[in-house]
Amino acid sequence: TAGYISSLLVDLLHCQLNPLPLVSLLQSHEDVTIDKTVILYFKSFINPGKALKLPKQLSIVPLTTVSISLANIYIAGKATNQQTVLSTMSSVAAEDVSIVTKQLMLYTSHLLKAGGKDDISRFKMVKFFFKCLEEMVKLYTDKMEKQEPMETNQNESPDQIEESDKTSQIMEDDSEKDISCSKEFKQLSVSDISNEDIFKEIVVTVLRHPTILNWFLFVKNETGSSVTSDTVKMLMTPQSQLVTTCTCSFVQLLEEKDLKNLEHCFVEYVSKLQTLLCGIQNVEMSKLSNIIKDVQDSLPVLTKTLPIEKNRSLLETILKIPSSFLINDDQLTNLSYVAIELFLKLMIDTGDRLLKLNSQCTKSLFDLLLKTSDEKLMACCDAILQRQPHLSMGLEKIVLDSLINSNSITMAENLILHNHLIADYFRESLQKGKYDKHLERITSLVLFFVRKVGNNTHLAEDKKALLKVVCKKYKLLMDRVYSMSGNQGDCLVELIISLVNSEVLDKQKVLSNQITLAGSHGINNLPFVKLLQYLNEESTDNPMQLLKLYVKTVTEAQSKKENLDKVFVDCVMEKLDALLQRNSKELVLEGKALPKFLKVVLKSRFSDKRTFKIISKLVEHISDWPEEFPLTTLFQMVMSHSLFLPIMFNEKHQDVKGDLTILLLHLIESESSCCSVQHFGILLGSYMATLSDTDQRLLKLMYLYEKNECVISEYRPYLWGPKAVEHHSVQKTIGPSLMKKASIDQVIENLDQATLHKSILNFPLRRKLQAYTLQDSAECKSSPDIYDPCFILPLFSHILSPDQLIDCRKFIERGCLGYILAALSCHDSTMRGAAYFVLDNFVHHLEGSRFPEKDQILYVMVLLRNSIEKPNIKLPCIITVFLAKAVRLMLKAEQHMYQMINSFLYLKPTLDIYNVPEFYKLFNSSTLE
Repeated sequence: TAGYISSLLVDLLHCQLNPLPLVSLLQSHEDVTIDKTVILYFKSFINPGKALKLPKQLSIVPLTTVSISLANIYIAGKATNQQTVLSTMSSVAAEDVSIVTKQLMLYTSHLLKAGGKDDISRFKMVKFFFKCLEEMVKLYTDKMEKQEPMETNQNESPDQIEESDKTSQIMEDDSEKDISCSKEFKQLSVSDISNEDIFKEIVVTVLRHPTILNWFLFVKNETGSSVTSDTVKMLMTPQSQLVTTCTCSFVQLLEEKDLKNLEHCFVEYVSKLQTLLCGIQNVEMSKLSNIIKDVQDSLPVLTKTLPIEKNRSLLETILKIPSSFLINDDQLTNLSYVAIELFLKLMIDTGDRLLKLNSQCTKSLFDLLLKTSDEKLMACCDAILQRQPHLSMGLEKIVLDSLINSNSITMAENLILHNHLIADYFRESLQKGKYDKHLERITSLVLFFVRKVGNNTHLAEDKKALLKVVCKKYKLLMDRVYSMSGNQGDCLVELIISLVNSEVLDKQKVLSNQITLAGSHGINNLPFVKLLQYLNEESTDNPMQLLKLYVKTVTEAQSKKENLDKVFVDCVMEKLDALLQRNSKELVLEGKALPKFLKVVLKSRFSDKRTFKIISKLVEHISDWPEEFPLTTLFQMVMSHSLFLPIMFNEKHQDVKGDLTILLLHLIESESSCCSVQHFGILLGSYMATLSDTDQRLLKLMYLYEKNECVISEYRPYLWGPKAVEHHSVQKTIGPSLMKKASIDQVIENLDQATLHKSILNFPLRRKLQAYTLQDSAECKSSPDIYDPCFILPLFSHILSPDQLIDCRKFIERGCLGYILAALSCHDSTMRGAAYFVLDNFVHHLEGSRFPEKDQILYVMVLLRNSIEKPNIKLPCIITVFLAKAVRLMLKAEQHMYQMINSFLYLKPTLDIYNVPEFYKLFNSSTLE
């Protein structure tokens, strides 16, 4: 019983903000059965600082282990075994956290009130107790992040359990009152409290404690009173410094946490800081710097949940204090950084709403710019002007000079845009030469001002006058544009373009001057390339100077193994390509410039489509090709490059293949000796037999190879695409003596059935049977992804020749016969003639073949022959598509349309080729199929 009452009293004591009433009550009842060590422990709180005889240790079984450890540290008067005790803080059960927190605050409060000589030892204990509190905060923040379940006190010692059982025995009674009381206690189960609730309780207990609030920035004066040296002495008292430092350290632990509903804990701390700042006048800032720094570090947490009005009031207070407290020897003080961070936070919190600040506050912030070029201050002022540009109206002209000196051009632009007085001041200063030494740095600002004036239609004369001033000022810089890169170079180029467009500068004179400069110094940056391109974009007079410049620039830049500016070279290549595309005259490149250029770009830029466009144009327009670098050499360089085959076989850089084939075609057309039969297999492997521009060029290349007497009979019958690559790869492996030619079955299987069907429905009716003619797929009334009849019909002619054996059923089933029939609708008579010829060959093969549906197919062929009124007639497209589908349907007797179409075909010995077959019957049919 004594142990239970003693532990109950100790717990009760630990929960007191002021322990004296409870201690006095105990003194008047010393005859009660209470542990003597407990009585001595209580009496130690009567007279803080007075030496009293304390018990050696407190050992009451029902108390938690942590509480006993903390009490014994307090009794011992020094923080012994700190690490051991700190490690036990994580074992505090949820139901004991509140009491342990209050116990720590009781000790802290008592030690701060106590006087005496041993301040160092007492303050060390205060720091230790704050560390204990921080450990508990860390424990529960971790639990909240990990969403761990609540932990109750499951690890009590046997003695504690036994004592607890005895206590339960004493409290047990059969009365209804006790039973109801027991039920109430059960309702107060700790399991109903979350980790978040415990965390908030710790924070509130610490930050709302009267002693902490009292000693934090301790000053005994009225609100608004001046801060004097006596005030500083109060702030610098050991207790004030200790509590301020420890509290700020504790608060910083809460930075990443949800502090909703805890704003009441921080209001008084911010108010104390505000009260202090309101009174600052002539006190040296260095004396308060350490304290202000501690507060600054914790200010993001202190102001995190405060209302916008409270934060705004604090910001205004900071900005109203003398500037000597905000800046010291061109360096911002900690207090200035507090203001900046608070300003940025308020701008975020207010969102799209205006931040209602005293104009003097904004001016104070911008006045700091006149004395320092701190990056954080610059960013803050820039954010203010972008968000609330109207605030620039209250700023003085000299702010612009400060911004220009500190290279804050974006802010200067905002000032000029929104403050007409500052804009006029800038014009006058520019005209008088005030910024002559800054011209290169402020080019973008001058360009911005020119645009601002130019956007106002009523200021046309002003703009011309301004541009004349700018032209005069920038005369020397314009002659150095070749050496200026980055944003300054871009702005100078735009400025020159504005001067040319406004006819302040003569375009031809500028072009001539810049080309001369480029010839002397070379082209070293993107802005200069853009300027030359602009000056020459409409001119077709003598492009040779620019051509030589671009070729020289690419050769030199690409020859550098290190520090290669890829973006720059890409831009020059693009401009060179545009120049050549626009040119229609003969070109001449003297000396070794052309060979060097070609070698460099083929080696380093083979995967760039512009490379092949440029070389193609050079091949087209240079008639006097260098003898030391003939076209055959160029052709071999292209064909032997490591990327040539991957590109041609669609393995890499597929977007380059089209331009590469253009170059190959130009080279073969210009120099037929480039042709070699060894290349033919590569062309077949690259060819996909479609109407795409690339495939048409490849077909023309194969035609030119055959025309130039390359013996290509060994490749017949032709395989193409991946199958051709595979076939000829095997041939190289096993040798030509063992390798057989491709079979007709392989050729038929290489035709994609879906593509054939699409080709029948979208047959290129206006395609001419001329392999050397390139036609756009739209011009042929078709699409680029269908088979090209210029290749397919000759292929069918070869595999259907009398000396070949062919599976006619497979030929029909694949859709090949349907493709031939579709060709009978072509507008080109040669194409139709080829189709009729191939069809006739097929009929001969069909007559000698054997398969179940042979007679039906043969009947359709006879029916078609009987319906043709004159040789090489163009059949309507609806008829050929119908026949193409009908012949495939003859092989599928199970199809629902088979019987109807079969009956229709047997109805008459000829077809009516001028009407839609079975239109009325099918249109009026009741079946949905």
